[in-house]
Formats: sequence, C-alpha cells, structure tokens
Amino acid sequence: MDNSLGRKPHYTLHRKGVKAKDTNDLDVLYNKNGRGSIATYGFNTVHGFVNIAGGTTPKAILQPLELVKWEGGERLVPRGGTIGPLEDGDSFNFDTYGGGLYLLRVYDLSGTPDGLDIYLAGGQRANEGSI
Repeated sequence: MDNSLGRKPHYTLHRKGVKAKDTNDLDVLYNKNGRGSIATYGFNTVHGFVNIAGGTTPKAILQPLELVKWEGGERLVPRGGTIGPLEDGDSFNFDTYGGGLYLLRVYDLSGTPDGLDIYLAGGQRANEGSI
C-alpha cells in the first residue's frame, strides 16, 4: 500500500459491503451501509484504500462527490474525475479543493464481488507542502 503521506494515517470505514454500483445520488447520501459524509476541512487531499471480497477479478471505480448545502436543500456535486479501476487492497488519493463534506460514489463495480469496503483518512494537511 502506498504511504506517501510520511505518517501513519488513521482510517475510517466510509462504505461497507457494497455489492453494486450506485445508480442514485440519494442512495449514496442516505445509504445505511455508509458513515455519511466526511469532513475534509484542513486537508488538501484524502487518502484511502479498498477491500474487495470474493468475485471474479473484481474492480471498482469511485467518484468523489461534495455535499453542497444551502438554505433550500442539499446536492451532491462531482469533484474531479473518477478513481480507478481499483483492485482489492489498492490505495488512492483525491483532492478536496479546499475542503468540504465528501462522499464516494461507487461509479462502477465489476466482477460480482461479495462486498466492497472503502476506508478513508485525511491526506495532505492544508498547511503542508507537496507530498
């Protein structure tokens, strides 16, 4: 696993047991197998990795979504491109564009896995240089 962060990250389980790609943003936002949005304030990047159980050469493609709230409601807005394809144990980073509330959409999931778990940790801190 890539540990270009220079320190040991503390991971949080973000999504658990995902078996199919997300087809509806509301599923991402209110998924009972997720931990909700992650606050990325104070970080320029987020670091993560995936565990994919079972299946036949399973691969996942993820998409960072920022939860944008305003007085009249909320919306998930794609930020950056997709991440992947990722295989079991692969790590990744994504930009937070100055921080915010983020979730990860499972953009595609192939190989009929028994479950996909996504773990996330703060990456580069806003006051650090390039990693």
